[in-house]
Amino acid sequence: MERLIPLLEPYLSLSTTTTTTTTTTDPQFVDIGSGDGRVCVTVSKHFTCHSLGIDVTDLCTNRAKQLSVEEKTSHLTTFLTLDATALKLDSDECGPLKCARIVYLFVFPSLLKEIKKILKEVMSVNEGLRVVTQNYHFEDDEGEIEAEVEVEDDGFKGLKIWKRLY
Repeated sequence: MERLIPLLEPYLSLSTTTTTTTTTTDPQFVDIGSGDGRVCVTVSKHFTCHSLGIDVTDLCTNRAKQLSVEEKTSHLTTFLTLDATALKLDSDECGPLKCARIVYLFVFPSLLKEIKKILKEVMSVNEGLRVVTQNYHFEDDEGEIEAEVEVEDDGFKGLKIWKRLY
């Protein structure tokens, strides 16, 4: 987590999160495969921005909601039980992706492959959107990398911020 926050600073600092197309309730940070919600809670606390966590299981979503209450970020975090691979660009569930600044993915390669198509579509309508991958990444020829932290210690294999996906 300590490596993620500085990398997000240019995208989520207060000066960059307010645009004419977003409101204070629009999520600036979306975590697909959010698990227990710790990344959304940490990002919301640090940047005082709205975060959305999406996970496929009720167990994880309920735990994330509980954590956000415990950490006093429930007013800044929303958690949905949803299969992100089924998102369609024109669906209501995809709306938050259209105004987000960051989509964070710490997911297995099989999910990266499945979700790449919708992220590519969303990035075509939300040019400011950046996709952050951790440990598992798209191949270098699948997109344009804007920033990265490559370290291999304690199982951490780096972070990449993708400006565009092909």
